[in-house]
Amino acid sequence: MFPKRKYFLFILICLAGWSWLFFTYHFVGVHPQKMPALCFMKQVAGIPCPSCGSTRAALYLLQGDLYASLTMNPLGTLALAFLICLTLLLVRDWMFSKQSLLNIYEKLIQILIKKHVFIPAALLICANWLWSILKGM
Repeated sequence: MFPKRKYFLFILICLAGWSWLFFTYHFVGVHPQKMPALCFMKQVAGIPCPSCGSTRAALYLLQGDLYASLTMNPLGTLALAFLICLTLLLVRDWMFSKQSLLNIYEKLIQILIKKHVFIPAALLICANWLWSILKGM
């Protein structure tokens, strides 16, 4: 994939992420605990998906409640941190005509495809999923 296409994809990810947070924040206000479950898997199968609660976790973090964010779903906390970093790197690359985001992306892919990184990461996601099921998300 060409760098311009990757940057276009990064921009779309940022726009989608910030739009979703903006929409849900205005939908639920300052009460993430009152947000209805929007998870398709939970509505159909009755069990949460691994990312259930991520939006609520991000909203808690935006309100400054790190503990509530992490206990809701640590993946949501990581997703918001990723979204913030991605946005800042996009702005930095645009302002200084650099490709640092692309370089970081390529290095990160090389790290994540290694078995000694991928397998523990997948196990952590499975553990998080089990924890979400057991706590009755």
